[in-house]
Amino acid sequence: MIRLKNLALLTCLLLLCTYKMAVAQNADNPGDYMTSITNAQGEMNKKYMAYVSAAAHGKRLKKVEKMRQAAIESITQSKYNIIGLPLYQGDNSLRQKTIDYINFCYKIFNEDYAHIVNMEEIAEQS
Repeated sequence: MIRLKNLALLTCLLLLCTYKMAVAQNADNPGDYMTSITNAQGEMNKKYMAYVSAAAHGKRLKKVEKMRQAAIESITQSKYNIIGLPLYQGDNSLRQKTIDYINFCYKIFNEDYAHIVNMEEIAEQS
């Protein structure tokens, strides 16, 4: 009898969680949609700022490079999170502009900062 109650309770919790996730994917409320986009970019922004802070304060080069790689991975993950969001009332413009911004961040981190790091390594060797 107790197992049956536990099974019924577990089933109810599972259905409730499934319902909550389905409601969370509903993009009818503009505030909820903006929150979804902000949450998808949250980790990217944290890693980005940690990297910029470490680079600005002259931390060790290898540590800064590891932070840059972590920021690049976070940028890529944020892009996939944004791509996974549904369109807002059939309009793709906000989602696409966010993806464009994330691609821009990726390009900066992958190309521009890599050149800066290479120049610092050359300066240290001289």
